[in-house]
Amino acid sequence: MIYQHKNFVLDMNGSKGKLYVGGQLRFMGDPYVAISMLLKFSDNHPDVRAKFKAQLEMREKPRFE
Repeated sequence: MIYQHKNFVLDMNGSKGKLYVGGQLRFMGDPYVAISMLLKFSDNHPDVRAKFKAQLEMREKPRFE
């Protein structure tokens, strides 16, 4: 899967995630970390958060009341 947002490209084909910023490779490794970095670079943009909502919810820490 390749996801593009503004000048960011997230390539998650295979077992590694690759994050490109402005055409340059910024990260290659764990897909969850690549998603987290994309969120950070995009200033937590709502479109990006909505696209990866399922993956992010799987990794959220338990909430205790």
